Amino acid sequence: MKINKTSVLALRNAQAWSQEDLAAAAGVSVRTIQRMESQGVSSLETLKGVAAAFDVELVEICKPDWEWRHVAYFLKPFWKYYFIGTGLAVIGAVVFVRGYVSEATASYWAGILIAALTLGYMFECYLLYQKEFGRH
Repeated sequence: MKINKTSVLALRNAQAWSQEDLAAAAGVSVRTIQRMESQGVSSLETLKGVAAAFDVELVEICKPDWEWRHVAYFLKPFWKYYFIGTGLAVIGAVVFVRGYVSEATASYWAGILIAALTLGYMFECYLLYQKEFGRH
């Protein structure tokens, strides 16, 4: 299961323990601790041992590692769709003002445009989420 590897490392550093010290206190191998801290995965039994060694609840080790950088990460594709949408909206406005299409047609295509850009952005955020956090 996925864990917050930053929390494990912070708890270990707060105790001034080496990986060997934590492994001995948790009753697991040093390689298991290394895997926890590098890959952020662990079995439930190992988590229980590590939580007991630190005298913390399991939630302290499993809580999401959310930072503001994740917000910026998901805003990257937003700007692409924002500028594409703005450019297409300007083109649509010019076409409407010049009388090439009726108001109903312009409204119809504006709705299609908004829906397509929203779905594109949501799908790209989904792909970024899968890349960053993996499958749960």
